[in-house]
Amino acid sequence: MPVALMSEPEKAPRLLSDEQLAEIFREDVRPGLDRLSSQTSPHMVLLGGPQGSRKTMLRTVVAEQLGLTDALLYDGDDHFALHPHYDALALEHGVLEAARLCGPDVDVIRDAILTEVLTRRLNVMFIGPYTAQEYTLGRVAAFRAEGYSTELAYTALHPALTHVGVMDRHRRALSLAFNVAGHSTC
Repeated sequence: MPVALMSEPEKAPRLLSDEQLAEIFREDVRPGLDRLSSQTSPHMVLLGGPQGSRKTMLRTVVAEQLGLTDALLYDGDDHFALHPHYDALALEHGVLEAARLCGPDVDVIRDAILTEVLTRRLNVMFIGPYTAQEYTLGRVAAFRAEGYSTELAYTALHPALTHVGVMDRHRRALSLAFNVAGHSTC
């Protein structure tokens, strides 16, 4: 019988209850959403680019250039910080395993955010790699179907610089993990 060389990791069970997730949304997410205004003609922007291409750094500049001064900046990586167990799991198991373990809960929070965005017709900028064409086009089509105007901004970077950026981010994450755990970074 052939053995699969690569397989999807098993999806972890949720760590938090519906009530705990509702509290996180109410306490940590809703206040930021409540500062945003509903729009008659809402806009959705996808800011894409390879890892290490400074999307996070550029997101406010791109939003400003597109006239989105009142927009939710939706970076999926940021949502893991909302999970009360993520930091401890990252220290114990590494960030990839922590993301896998917290992922089902974070997906519930993300779904609640998207529901609120669409219900209130808020401007939104999604920040991510957006390398999967089917997923990217699906997201654009879904927002267009809801009456949003859509735009795509993409960062480009020489592959060598992209790898340096990824390595630098990894080095900083390790340094932070050692500092948090009380270990020397030397």
